Amino acid sequence: AVAAAAANSHHSNRGKNRTSKRYSVSVFYSMATEQDNEVEDELAQAQRSLRDLKTKISGQSKKNFVLERDVRYLDSRIALLIQNRIALDESEPRHIATLCRLVNLAEIDTLLQTVMFTLYGNQYESREEHLLLTMFQFGSLLRANTPVSRMMTTYTRRGPGQCYLKSVLSERITSLVQDAEINLEINPVKVYDQLMDLPKGVTPEDAAANQEVQEIIQPRLEKLMELAENFLDLILSSVASVPYGIRWICKQIRSLTKRKSPDASEYS
Repeated sequence: AVAAAAANSHHSNRGKNRTSKRYSVSVFYSMATEQDNEVEDELAQAQRSLRDLKTKISGQSKKNFVLERDVRYLDSRIALLIQNRIALDESEPRHIATLCRLVNLAEIDTLLQTVMFTLYGNQYESREEHLLLTMFQFGSLLRANTPVSRMMTTYTRRGPGQCYLKSVLSERITSLVQDAEINLEINPVKVYDQLMDLPKGVTPEDAAANQEVQEIIQPRLEKLMELAENFLDLILSSVASVPYGIRWICKQIRSLTKRKSPDASEYS
């Protein structure tokens, strides 16, 4: 009887174990199925989001293409407009001259760069040379530090003007610079300070009134006048070599000066 009871108990336990195992497998299968469903839902949602993004990107790409096409068209029209405007300004120097009168001192250098090296940058082209000189005619050549006067100064420093000055004046300037004996200082205070036997710290008026200073300055003034005459003679003797533009500017300055001071002599 005991053996039979033990056998029945063992058989009952094995049945319970099988039932428990079947239950555990069912639970795991159910959990795995639920997880698979969740993954499938997330994947489907991600795919929908991806399709939506593709649709938006496609639409935006079409808009960008249209915008880029419109921008290219506007760029071409603006470039054409600027080109036509530059051509108009270049061929009508009075427009540039009018602009020069409106420019303040802080903007002069930018205007110089644009006019001298862009609009009329070809210094060896006769048409541009003529237009640039005509523009000077509309401005004030007798006033200092104006856009037109600054342009005129820049113009004379271009290639032809530099070559002329070097060919005519370089030898004379070199000999003058190399003369170690010459002293052309005429500032009364500086001359006074160079004198060792005089008290220091005087005013410019006192220095200029000093007899010894005057005796030193006077021959230096005469030497400066002599040198100036020599340089002027060199320039006048080489008038045929002076670039046309510089000669034209000199002529305009002379005419304006005569108009402003009709009673002045040629050499006063």
